[in-house]
Amino acid sequence: MSTLLTRGATILAVLTLVAAGAAPVAAAGRKYAALTVGYSFACGLTGQGKAYCWGLNSEGQLGDGTEVNRNVATPVAGKLKFSTIAAGEYHACGITTRGDAYCWGEDLQGQLGDDQEQPFSSLPVAVVGGLKFTKIAAGGFHTCALTKGGAAYCWGYNFEGELGNGDNVLSRVPVAVSGDQKFSSIGTGEYHTCALTKGGAAYCWGDNYSGQLGDNSNDDRFVPVPVAGGLTFMAVSPQMNHTCALTRRGSAYCWGYNGNGQYGNGDTYASATPLPAVGGKKYAWIAASASGGMGYAQCYGLRSGQWECTGNASDVEYLNSDSLIPAKMSLNRRTVSSGASYYNVCALTSAGKIYCAGEGVDGALGNGSWASSWTPVAVR
Repeated sequence: MSTLLTRGATILAVLTLVAAGAAPVAAAGRKYAALTVGYSFACGLTGQGKAYCWGLNSEGQLGDGTEVNRNVATPVAGKLKFSTIAAGEYHACGITTRGDAYCWGEDLQGQLGDDQEQPFSSLPVAVVGGLKFTKIAAGGFHTCALTKGGAAYCWGYNFEGELGNGDNVLSRVPVAVSGDQKFSSIGTGEYHTCALTKGGAAYCWGDNYSGQLGDNSNDDRFVPVPVAGGLTFMAVSPQMNHTCALTRRGSAYCWGYNGNGQYGNGDTYASATPLPAVGGKKYAWIAASASGGMGYAQCYGLRSGQWECTGNASDVEYLNSDSLIPAKMSLNRRTVSSGASYYNVCALTSAGKIYCAGEGVDGALGNGSWASSWTPVAVR
């Protein structure tokens, strides 16, 4: 784990260096409508529903039918058209325009939901059960999705109760999350899950070692429990072992692990209940947890189109300390979403272009090179 943390500590250093650089030139061609970042790989979704992925492909997580790393955006195999897409640690999933869920990549813990015992699939496979979904989130080793009516289903690894069905038994098929709550959004961390009701109430379940469920305890929960405090949110972002969320007025709150300054409130004290984060600023969006909580950073979007991140930046060759207060980033272009992993960060602009920075050894920057870049480069 220490090796991963050291390498991953470059994320915020990358972002800080990016902020001062000149605006990069985007490659001509396709325009993206959505972005998701996994462990040293990322995927983009065009407005026409075509999915492209790039970077690490050791478990077939790019979905192109191979195990070959790609340093340019490569189409996911088949003629599927997706309405949404999500990347986990070593797997990715998407929902087609007809509501069918497909997944690809690692499947050791059943996170593809295809009821098969296999190490991985390099091609998209249908999630069994015939359910129709509208939203999906891919975690470390599990996946969750919502039906049109707001019912939550999860599948995959479940040792800490992250499937929310009342037990801790792995499931290779979708199982219904316990309770009668109807959710409007859902997010997955490494070993926990959180969701928001239509009224904005937050519920979490799964691993709670660091208080990331926000219920004022450190007990794992096998069914959804309400986040303490009675706040209502418009977005929730579970990460590795912390969770952050935005209220409808754009205020940020965090709970769980804070050892790297994820809260952005100037200290490293953890809380098992929501605490105000990042100095009381107002944000338009929070980075989704589609990366499966693969880092110790937290990013937010300002209404100006700039964005800020807090958290892991402890690599001594860069900043010598974590970023305990927000570090402002800018591409000199309006940014509408972002995602970060241990190794790199990517951002989607309002013009439909994706830019990445960080380590490029696996091709995770998507710019046609295997080299790292501490200034943002356009995905090709």
